[in-house]
Amino acid sequence: MSRDRRVSRVHLALPVTARFGSTQVVVVDISVLGARIEHHVALGTSAGGQANLAFTWEDESISVDCRVVRSRLERFSVGADGLTVYHSGLEFLEPTGDTRAALKRIIGGFIQRALYEQKMNARGVVPASVEKMPIFRYGQLTENRADVAEAIGSSVLPTARIAKQTGY
Repeated sequence: MSRDRRVSRVHLALPVTARFGSTQVVVVDISVLGARIEHHVALGTSAGGQANLAFTWEDESISVDCRVVRSRLERFSVGADGLTVYHSGLEFLEPTGDTRAALKRIIGGFIQRALYEQKMNARGVVPASVEKMPIFRYGQLTENRADVAEAIGSSVLPTARIAKQTGY
């Protein structure tokens, strides 16, 4: 945890798809005070700008107004299999008591599952499937590989070397 960070963030093994303003994003890290998101287009708002972050996680709908703390181009690519990726840090602006309680519940459950999975991994048990992992493909964000297959009518797994190496 950095010296400026007030609380620890949870890095999501299976990122959660969300909407920040009108942009589809993936929540990569989260805490009760903010989140780090990944997106394939520049946000319509600059650092200091505000928008609403909305997502469903663990059967709970979360909607909270946020301020963009930072946003940077992480990787620039061109072409059909090119994946331009931005990372942005968000600070939650006065989440309601219910939202804060839901975030604490969800993060607590995530930590409990992670500890359980570590124990099972130590015993040699194979981890759960990653079938619902969000992916970007041809500018589309989806939780379901079939969604992309229908849209492009072909294989949904990227073929570019960089995409394979980074897990997209």
